[in-house]
Amino acid sequence: MSVYSGNQPPESCTRIIGDTGPVEAVAAPDGPCSDGSARTMDHFWDPGHLAAVFFAVAAGAALVMAARRRPGRWRDWLCVALGIALIVNQTADSFRWVWEHNGSIRYDLPLNLCDLAAYVAGIALIVRRGWWVETAYFWGIGGTTMGLLFPDVVLHALSYAYLEYYVDHVGVVLAALLLVAGLGLLPAAGAYRRICATTFGYAALVGLFDLLAGANYFNLRARAAAGSLTPLGILSPWPWYLVEMAPVVLLALLILDMPFRHEEEAPTPASIAGAAAT
Repeated sequence: MSVYSGNQPPESCTRIIGDTGPVEAVAAPDGPCSDGSARTMDHFWDPGHLAAVFFAVAAGAALVMAARRRPGRWRDWLCVALGIALIVNQTADSFRWVWEHNGSIRYDLPLNLCDLAAYVAGIALIVRRGWWVETAYFWGIGGTTMGLLFPDVVLHALSYAYLEYYVDHVGVVLAALLLVAGLGLLPAAGAYRRICATTFGYAALVGLFDLLAGANYFNLRARAAAGSLTPLGILSPWPWYLVEMAPVVLLALLILDMPFRHEEEAPTPASIAGAAAT
């Protein structure tokens, strides 16, 4: 059986080969990532990567300040436009994968966290309610940001794949910042429990699908390529990195929830009045 690192198809740059289960990824000896035909983004902090990160920081700060200082209908239109853009971008990329790789369920379904986060963030921007906003915030800041800072794919600069990747990742991060910091749609009481249940429940479902289909969505059956600079690449071999990641995810979600815990504990006017009456 062969599966591929990071849900990449056979012609991509990393490959995992095993007869009984996942093993570590190895670099493919030949292919589109080593032909030298175009400048590729095969390491971190090259100009293309830096430009995307800088744009995310600058645009995020500008959006949050503008939304807080200048409320108005423009915020509604911006949210809807960005939400539609995220959904269309992710859907178009899914169809592209199906078209280019013959529609294999092992590679072409939008089951990775960043793929689903794009849909969740897009819907959250349009409806701006409850669970959608909370999930967009936790997955966007806690998950998609990692994909923005540590991309585990090789991208030809300014290619469609490059643009799609960063529209997706930058867009989700901007959505999370705009919704929570810009519009003030804060996670409600119990958000930490809900997002933990959602995240680990989804991971369990994807893990079952990976097992049945021989896929590697969510990097659950093989970690990043050996020597990768992504956080996943420095962990232990499969399956031990799954055990190591669980407390890391729980801690990261807890840290993201902490700024809003005082909102749950702060006394409300009604509770103050009730206490005074007694």
